[in-house]
Amino acid sequence: MATATYRFIVPGRYIGQTVTVFDQATNAQVASGAVGSDGVYSVALTQGDYYATTPDGRYVDADSQGASSSDAANAAQAALSATFARPRLLTAVVAGDSIAAHDAEGSSATYAKGTNAGGFYAVANALLGCPLLFTANGAVSGERTDQTLARMDTVLASNPGYLFLHAGVNDVIQNIPAATIQANITAILDKARAAGTFVVVDTILPSNAATAPQADVRRAVNLWLINTVQRTRRDVAVFDGNRYVADPTTSGPSWVGAFTSDGLHPNAAGGFQLGLPLADLLATLLPKGQPVNTHTSDPTNLLTKGIPQGTAGQKDASVTGSVADAWAIWKATGTGAVTASVVARTDGVQGSVSRAVITAGNTGLYYFQQQIAPPAAGTIIYGEIEANLPGDWTTPKRLYASLEVYNGGTLLADAYSLRQVTADVAIPKNIARQGMKFRMPAVAVPSGATAVQLKLFFQADSGTIDLTGGAIRTASAVGPI
Repeated sequence: MATATYRFIVPGRYIGQTVTVFDQATNAQVASGAVGSDGVYSVALTQGDYYATTPDGRYVDADSQGASSSDAANAAQAALSATFARPRLLTAVVAGDSIAAHDAEGSSATYAKGTNAGGFYAVANALLGCPLLFTANGAVSGERTDQTLARMDTVLASNPGYLFLHAGVNDVIQNIPAATIQANITAILDKARAAGTFVVVDTILPSNAATAPQADVRRAVNLWLINTVQRTRRDVAVFDGNRYVADPTTSGPSWVGAFTSDGLHPNAAGGFQLGLPLADLLATLLPKGQPVNTHTSDPTNLLTKGIPQGTAGQKDASVTGSVADAWAIWKATGTGAVTASVVARTDGVQGSVSRAVITAGNTGLYYFQQQIAPPAAGTIIYGEIEANLPGDWTTPKRLYASLEVYNGGTLLADAYSLRQVTADVAIPKNIARQGMKFRMPAVAVPSGATAVQLKLFFQADSGTIDLTGGAIRTASAVGPI
């Protein structure tokens, strides 16, 4: 049989590492070698279907089969390669069922779903510094895969770079066969591919109320996603969230109790539990998000001082020490104590951070805040705030940001990033990251506004958080957001 050169393209962090190549049909190893300085491992093989794995188990499909362009199948593969070799827009949309629908950011009104607001897409994006702009949430509670498929043209109308899909749990509990669910998901993926949109598809999360036959269907679809879709499609990444929230000692398996409040949807703790490994997956697909631009000379930042400087900030009576100029640390609820200071950055960036050290035994919910006079009524504004988490937190409970518009003490409008509705949710301790970034959705300044506040909330039994900067901007100053 004829031979061809196969190219396996991997993220730059694998340069110099050994990848192993397998036959797609038999899973037999056929080659191995080091990734070159260009991020490519090339090898001549008998023409066929192959995939490679990195040392940490990531699957990589062949980028090119090196065959004649007159071969229709390989011409189609070449066209697909060309499509996904182009830089994708860093915009994203969400589709699927209630688990995806409850993952939206928004105002306080959008969080009426209570503990269902798991937010694992938003958690992952924040942990990576918000490289993605989520432009729409096209998911619908209660929707089956056939219904999601019927709306895909609308969901993809904005030509997003990425689609995040969680679908199938409603099919399972309505006794739809696995083959039908797989066919619908395949059609969804095909529509996204035709639009040039890369898909991150989740395995179906548990339903504690599922019967044994329903659990078998969910398991069959999930194994198909992991073993077939992930290995055969280079336009899709499969996120196996079940590994992180399903209890393998139970039949089904069922949810780990700490990560759900209703046996079907992730709660806030479940959102973080899923968001952490999703961030690790997305880190292989996306550039790291840009830090908040807090230069003192930035005319687009409406904050008085985006960068922490000086020690003249305000503080709650339970806070000792110094807070950066124009910033404040206040306590919202609970009891406890915080020690504040302004210290030099140690992450390679010049300047200072405004630090808060939470005293052991704390139950208080605290927040950093900077307040400004509002721009004119009708102006579209959004907020960004960034922090480093050194990793010494004990039982983290809350971590989210908000942009709030007031008339005196009356809240007129607000927008949140990662807001948790319930307290004491036991966020996983390994949330520690350098440069965790929060971006609040845009809001219009209402008539009668007298103040705009940018806030970063934090709560833990003990630990340290470093505010590195923030910004409030108008949409017109930076273009569409």
